[in-house]
Amino acid sequence: MTRCSIAHATRSRTPLALLAVAGLGAVGAVAQSASAQRTIEWASPVDGDFAVAGNWLPMAVPGANDTALLGGVGPYLVTVWAPTPVGMVLLASPQASLLVRPGASLTVGELEGEGTLRLSDGTSTTPAELLVENRGTIDAEIFLGGTRLDRARIVGLGSSHTLGRNAVVTAPDGASGSITGPWTSEATILKEGPGVLSVSGLEIVGGRLRSSGGGQIVLSNATVTDATIEVGPDARFVTNQNTIVSDSTIVGQFMLRSGQDITFGRGVVLQDSLTINEPGSTGQARLFVEDGVALNGEILLEGSTSGGEIIGLGDVHFLGPDAVVTGERGAIVGPWISEADIFNDGPGGLSLSGLEVVGGTLRSSGGGRLDLAGATITNATIQAGPGGLFRTTVTTSISNSTIVGDFTLASGQRLTFGRGVELQGDLTLGAPRVAAQTQLYVENRVTLNAPIRLAGLEGELVGLGNRHTLGPDVVLTGTSGKLTGPWTSEGVISMGDATNPVGVLEFSGPIVELTPSSRTVIDIAGPADDQFDRFEAVSFPGDPIIAVIELDGALHVEFVDGYTPDPRDRFEIVRATVVDGTFASTTIEPVGGAGGVGAVGPAHIVYTGETVLVVVCAADRDADGELTIFDFLVFQNQFDDGDPRADLDGDGSLTLFDFLAFQNRFDAGC
Repeated sequence: MTRCSIAHATRSRTPLALLAVAGLGAVGAVAQSASAQRTIEWASPVDGDFAVAGNWLPMAVPGANDTALLGGVGPYLVTVWAPTPVGMVLLASPQASLLVRPGASLTVGELEGEGTLRLSDGTSTTPAELLVENRGTIDAEIFLGGTRLDRARIVGLGSSHTLGRNAVVTAPDGASGSITGPWTSEATILKEGPGVLSVSGLEIVGGRLRSSGGGQIVLSNATVTDATIEVGPDARFVTNQNTIVSDSTIVGQFMLRSGQDITFGRGVVLQDSLTINEPGSTGQARLFVEDGVALNGEILLEGSTSGGEIIGLGDVHFLGPDAVVTGERGAIVGPWISEADIFNDGPGGLSLSGLEVVGGTLRSSGGGRLDLAGATITNATIQAGPGGLFRTTVTTSISNSTIVGDFTLASGQRLTFGRGVELQGDLTLGAPRVAAQTQLYVENRVTLNAPIRLAGLEGELVGLGNRHTLGPDVVLTGTSGKLTGPWTSEGVISMGDATNPVGVLEFSGPIVELTPSSRTVIDIAGPADDQFDRFEAVSFPGDPIIAVIELDGALHVEFVDGYTPDPRDRFEIVRATVVDGTFASTTIEPVGGAGGVGAVGPAHIVYTGETVLVVVCAADRDADGELTIFDFLVFQNQFDDGDPRADLDGDGSLTLFDFLAFQNRFDAGC
């Protein structure tokens, strides 16, 4: 229908009574048209053309200094076909509608009321515009019906404009539109179907924003304060770093899509969840957080490569006790203090580098990785589930915390334990047969008290300070490992593992002390150095430290893998700069006949001051491989001292029969 036909139809619908008085009011209308601040009312609740004077009372088209009043009863539509200035539009009737057609514009100082304004008809390629003068106010319902953003526009002219608290801006399904210019908004802004509604640059100081059904609200460069953001099904918000949200509530599952950013100030309440980036995306999405801000609520970091990031701007930021952070890939960047629950229970990884954890939970399982490089962890729970992966550095410190489950320090990683770490499962350093230095640093006066497995070829427990303890619940195992620094052992040292019964434990000064409660287990599978357990000191060229081991507790020696020692076999099981003391009790598997009292045994222990040897030949008291008068003298001294090693007949007491047993072994030779 052409404009002329619509105008004709509109005029034909103008009541006859109004036409009758038209002539009578002509002179008055001319006079009024020159006056200012008039209120001109739509004459009747029927459709019509805004530009037809006969549709108004008095009979004049409202101008730039007038108020256009759309009142009355019943539904009707007033159409603007051309650029039209009017001082104020008052949509007094909730059933009144004002339509700005494509190619037309309406310029106002104010627009308010219970009726509606529609921009465009959703079909044209030319724009329809509502132009609002400087310091103008909109406080009514507006429908943006453009086929694109630029085809239904609310444009602010000047430096200040307001969307009032009664304003509603929306776009029907499939339609789009925009608000441009400097605006302050307390309005309700809705996009609940396909299409785009752009409110870029708005200063939102209240009201409501809602997206659903694929509808997209563009909030780039907008500031949002004291508002409610409602996230419906398939909601889409477009933001950037200059989109700042503070003192507002987000209702529903908000997704920050790939390639987008947003900034949170203080007072943001997440009533459901915030997803940063899209699952499987190769792009990146970022949440920036202003200085001093605390986050609470559920946050998911997603993506397949770059992932989602939470970036702190300023000096300090907080993940509160009600925060939950999870997802397949992402990072928390900047200075953060966390009481949150952070977990990754599947493939991918979350980077928590530099995080100061003062509570909450850290959990990894199912191949999910938590990167804790440089993090400090206090008063927290670390849950190591099946397939849990933690990456750490020497500056990653854990204290006054509980580790639940079997915790593995991956090959090549480093970690520091402070006081108060409770291990509720096994602690493993490295991976089997992997030659990568894996180090657990232990601060001064710290006690470890759980099974410890040195699984890799270069696992190391490094003591920092002058006192460290392997507690009574420690069972130290592994095929290769090292103790560095001063250590006291109250538990079990039993090198080897399920794949290889023997292993070597090295220690690097200054002292290792075995307490009365300690137990040292030595497995012997053959005479070569790599066929029996060894405990030996290592030093570096020019190293002035003297490595001392103080012996006590129980020694248990067992021949394994079907190995039967030869009479002349000797096994150096301990070597140090100084070997001080002896084992309080010794149990050696019998050799050389029934009960170990045959032609060869029983095997015995020889202490040289630098070594501890297991000697199979019972008569070789000085462990030199030869039987001489010196062996008799050593035996006699042991007998006189009441040394249990002189009990050659194994009856538990030292008698003449022990001398006879020694003589028989001596005569039989080795």
